Amino acid sequence: MRFFSIIVAIVLLFPALSFGLSLDQARNQGLVKELPTGYIVATDPKAKSLETEINKKRKKAYQAIAKKTGLNVDQVSVQAAEKIKKSRSK
Repeated sequence: MRFFSIIVAIVLLFPALSFGLSLDQARNQGLVKELPTGYIVATDPKAKSLETEINKKRKKAYQAIAKKTGLNVDQVSVQAAEKIKKSRSK
């Protein structure tokens, strides 16, 4: 479970590669939002590349966790979404 927490922390800290915003900045500006599936969606067209990049990295992390834990990727991504939601509500 510690491995899962580390991966979630890494996923949360990925810097945005597009237009110089971090994921947190994009969230705070309403450019992206978290989905209950563990991925993000762009709410503004200029954040679409950020959405693609973050979701690609998250999927890779979720696949690694699924392989290690024996869960399927969807189970891992939903658990990650719950942890992200908790960490953002603090």
